[in-house]
Amino acid sequence: MSPNTTHIVADIGGTNARFALVDAGSTAIVTTLTLQVKDFGNLTSAFRHFVDELKIVPPRRACIALAGPIEGDHVRLTNGDWSFSIENTRTELGLEQLLLVNDFKAQASALPYFENEQLLLLGGQSPIAGRAKVIVGPGTGLGVAASVPSNGGYTIIQGEGGHMGLSPASDLEMAVHQLLLQQYGRVSAERILCGAGLRNLYLTLNKLQAEADGEKSEAQIVADAIDGTSANCRKALDLFLAYLGAVAGDLALTFGALGGVYIAGGIAPRLVEQIGKSDFRARFEQKGRLAHMVKDVPTYLVLSKHAGLIGAAACLNAADQ
Repeated sequence: MSPNTTHIVADIGGTNARFALVDAGSTAIVTTLTLQVKDFGNLTSAFRHFVDELKIVPPRRACIALAGPIEGDHVRLTNGDWSFSIENTRTELGLEQLLLVNDFKAQASALPYFENEQLLLLGGQSPIAGRAKVIVGPGTGLGVAASVPSNGGYTIIQGEGGHMGLSPASDLEMAVHQLLLQQYGRVSAERILCGAGLRNLYLTLNKLQAEADGEKSEAQIVADAIDGTSANCRKALDLFLAYLGAVAGDLALTFGALGGVYIAGGIAPRLVEQIGKSDFRARFEQKGRLAHMVKDVPTYLVLSKHAGLIGAAACLNAADQ
């Protein structure tokens, strides 16, 4: 395997570091390995572990999609301990090129490459060609990016949209919001729409109930919600999916996303049946005087397990153009 014809791509969040090989000029993922971020002190050690596991000559080019802002040479994971210099890391790894991109820039860059079976329609009509698209995904954090038409193609708008303020829309949500406001001083979307956010919802509901439901992990909350073991877990998951729809609808309005809103991340793809039964789509369309603008906007669940890796490959290919 020639280091000139094969590249390394990675999708690194607060929990998982996914690495893969990809042929030059392609977005087809060849070999993947998922590592735990907590098991490695930095990107360099995780990257070398991947190369050693595959027993390959290290490729000369790589693109890393990282869950955090990419500004300047020094970057850090928003929800993790990794912090490093891009140039120093490139030198340590002996790479000719090390491209760092925000993880949701990579997710948005993957949109043109999804096959039909990798997308599940959650509501709305057909996307309008040539119009903006939005991708949003709860995982360890909440990622957001948009793909907007520009000069006959598309430009990715990246930022930290997961940290925008969140608005309650019912008496229960007002009560939850008040307790979270007391705890954090500000209630952003990510305080609710991520793994830890689901737990925030569950614990806050416990505080509002006379009978506490006990401590649970995020995974246990989902499991107990699905099998009906816990009413509070069910209510927390219902709120989570309703808020996700509300935020997705707000983003559709913000970007005029008539090309569709895509739900990605590590949590939502595991909740296919629950999303369909939830208030997700109702809250997506509940936009008052502008409800007509989002009524037909399609919402899709991204089922691809390699969206970030595909997008990182697309970013690396784009850097050649």
